[in-house]
Amino acid sequence: MFDLDFVVDKLRKAYEVIREYEMDRGVVASALGRSEKGGSFTYLLGAWEDYGLTENGEGKAVLTELGKQVIAGEEGGESGGGAER
Repeated sequence: MFDLDFVVDKLRKAYEVIREYEMDRGVVASALGRSEKGGSFTYLLGAWEDYGLTENGEGKAVLTELGKQVIAGEEGGESGGGAER
C-alpha cells in the first residue's frame, strides 16, 4: 500500500492539472504520466479511496469532503480535533 504522503502528493498533482472535483480516470492517468491500465495507477486510485480522499466508480474519481480539504491545504478541519478544557 502507498503511504499517505505519496497518495496526497499525487492527488494534489492531478488536481493542479485537472482543476475539477470529479476527475475522469483517463485524464488523471494522463495528468500523472501513467498508463490508465497500469497496476500502479489502479493501486493509486484504490489508495485514494482507502484513505477516504475520493469515491471511485464509473471511470471517475470524485473528491470527498476530506479530499477537498486536503487539496485546499486544510488539516484537521475547522475544529482541529483537539480536546477542549
